[in-house]
Amino acid sequence: MQVTTSDDNSGVSEVLISDSAGFGQFSEFAVTGGTTDVPWTLQPSGKVYIRVVDRAGNLSEIRSEQGPAHHEIYLPLVLRLYVTP
Repeated sequence: MQVTTSDDNSGVSEVLISDSAGFGQFSEFAVTGGTTDVPWTLQPSGKVYIRVVDRAGNLSEIRSEQGPAHHEIYLPLVLRLYVTP
């Protein structure tokens, strides 16, 4: 997931991500620039809640996004390959 953030005053420090609007449990990720790549697995509902913290410690409003639904992907798999002359 990519999160785009900006703050004209002190700058953005962290991205907080949760599966629940109440942020009872969440994960913190350091901001690495204007866009931060976050390793996040969406829940089956596809809903994710995001807020950011600026360098002064202020919290943004909580924003929710709806991601794609969970889909199983099956790839062809070769376990053994025998070549006969």
